[in-house]
Amino acid sequence: MGDIVATGKLKFTWVLTLSSMTSPPASELNAGVDLQTKIMKGGLDEGHNQSAVDNTHISSEKETERGGTSKDELTATFKRDDITLDDLAYNTTVPGTMGYVVIRRDKLHTTAYTAGDVVTILPSECGVRMPEPNTINEPLQFKQKFFNHTAGVDAATVA
Repeated sequence: MGDIVATGKLKFTWVLTLSSMTSPPASELNAGVDLQTKIMKGGLDEGHNQSAVDNTHISSEKETERGGTSKDELTATFKRDDITLDDLAYNTTVPGTMGYVVIRRDKLHTTAYTAGDVVTILPSECGVRMPEPNTINEPLQFKQKFFNHTAGVDAATVA
């Protein structure tokens, strides 16, 4: 058995509406805007943050805690395009826009969504664009934070 090589196998799609987060129709996902080719190498910062609940009692000799609420965190570093019409990331991730980030990890990004695909869905609001410093020999870039406004689905199955 070999490792799954990740090269070219991340599909990042922005979708404005979904009829189901647990089994989204492939047609709705394919109608979204694919942005994976606009994300810089190493420019997808995903995280899960869990708060601690202090459950130390008054006679404890050591502090103790339990896991509390958690949240998903997502920031993407996008590159700009010099042709306004082709500047998909900038034109699509308008601050305040509500939608869904859909991520698939196990098929080539050029492959359309099909029934049975497993995807992560994060209901999100686009945050304020944060310009990155201009760097020699790199495209112009900006960071975009996606705020989760509703709990996401880690393993939705495409219908």
